[in-house]
Amino acid sequence: MTITYSNYKIEGEGNSFTLYIVNNEKEKVLGYFTSMKYVLKRLVAESKGPKRKGKADPELIKLYKQHINN
Repeated sequence: MTITYSNYKIEGEGNSFTLYIVNNEKEKVLGYFTSMKYVLKRLVAESKGPKRKGKADPELIKLYKQHINN
């Protein structure tokens, strides 16, 4: 399974997920995770980076909260 969100890519196989950031056709691994919950948590943290002035993408936060509640 491969999910693309903005300039991030998530590849999942079973209970193993890999998070990549994609810039100019280059991929950099941001982390390896055992649950989608942790992948989404990392995406929220990444979207709150210093250049974004602490504001995460509202759609991403909504997705994270939905996943946590399930």
